[in-house]
Amino acid sequence: MPFRLSELRTPLFYASVKSCGFTLCTTDGVVVNDDLQPLREDGTVIKGVYAVSNDGGCFYNGTYPNLAAGLNAGKCVTFGRMVGKMLAEK
Repeated sequence: MPFRLSELRTPLFYASVKSCGFTLCTTDGVVVNDDLQPLREDGTVIKGVYAVSNDGGCFYNGTYPNLAAGLNAGKCVTFGRMVGKMLAEK
C-alpha cells in the first residue's frame, strides 16, 4: 500500500525487529578442545585464545533452548571459571 509510505529525510533512522532466542548465539559454535581452546580447521590449537561463552564448543548442537531461562549464564560462568583456574595454575 504505497499511500502508507512516507519519505525518510533526516537521520538518525531506527528500525524495530522481532527477534527470538535463536539469535542469541551461534548454535554450532567454535570447535574447542578439552581446555576450551578453539581449533583451526586442521585441528591445531589457536594458542592464547579460549572460547567460554555461548559460541564455544558446539554446546547447543544446532538448537538454542530459549525456554530454559538462564541456561547460557550457567555455561558462561562455569566454563569461564574453568579457564580462569587453568590460567592461574600455569
